Amino acid sequence: MTTPAIEHPGVELAPDTTPARTATALLVGAVAWNLLVVLLADVARAMWRDGTGGAVPVTVMAVVFAIVGVGLIALVPNRLRALVRPRLRLWLDPGALHLGGTASLIWALDGSPGGIDRLVLTLEGEEYLPNYEVSTADPDRSRFFQREIARIQNGPGVTRGTVPVAVPIGTMHSFTAPGARIEWRVRCTGEAARGPRLDVAFPVVVSPAPGIAS
Repeated sequence: MTTPAIEHPGVELAPDTTPARTATALLVGAVAWNLLVVLLADVARAMWRDGTGGAVPVTVMAVVFAIVGVGLIALVPNRLRALVRPRLRLWLDPGALHLGGTASLIWALDGSPGGIDRLVLTLEGEEYLPNYEVSTADPDRSRFFQREIARIQNGPGVTRGTVPVAVPIGTMHSFTAPGARIEWRVRCTGEAARGPRLDVAFPVVVSPAPGIAS
């Protein structure tokens, strides 16, 4: 059965990832990790056979890696089940947010709710700053804003609905600079009686308040 197209005003938001990309990345990662386990096991076996020193730590490492590999494989079916879960879609009307402004956030599930008992929509703002204390490319992340904008428990409201969303004037707009950035997103979580839990984020751009230079 083909799901009819859903038409809404405003701009449709794109999720930061999809179930297909997540499942593919996990599957590739599980295969690569377990190939490494096989390699470590072969090295450990050869060291025991030849009486080479250091066989014990290599064996312990292989066992630890094998446990992690089993865990990765166990996650794959759960991610594959997410591929058949109804797809959540969001629209923003008008198609932009600015500090001190309000827009309508529209959500819809393509298909049936698929056992989703509760849907929660949260607006989040995060700041990313350079981490100078450790030698890593990952910046420090700090969540400076979080507000629940909708909580729907069962019923037709889980399938589709509309809620106003506002960004307080006293917060920070989106921006990107060398080594630092401010990001906003609408995070959608859903509790399901069966199947994997819904957890998907939709990035949004928040502009400065009208008349205020960024």
